[in-house]
Amino acid sequence: MINPHQPRDIPQILLSVLFLALIIISCLWVVQPFILSFAWAGTVVIATWPVLLRLQRVLFGKRLLAVLAMTLLLFLLFVIPIALLVNSLVDNSVPLIKLISSG
Repeated sequence: MINPHQPRDIPQILLSVLFLALIIISCLWVVQPFILSFAWAGTVVIATWPVLLRLQRVLFGKRLLAVLAMTLLLFLLFVIPIALLVNSLVDNSVPLIKLISSG
């Protein structure tokens, strides 16, 4: 049992709290660039959850197949427009480069 009259080790408590605060701040510093991505990912998951459940019913209750199909669909949903945008930017940048290089 702990003796209430026992002296506390104040330096150890302060250093422990300081170390814990340093670890928490360091973790937040590392995770900080990804917080917006986590929020977007959570939004996409919540928005597409009913589609996943319906796809799972269509695929005879196979969760793995539904998750793989949903991952592929979401990948295509985000990658194809970005690829088309990059392609359009590359195609339309030639006249701009000529204009800038000519003077």
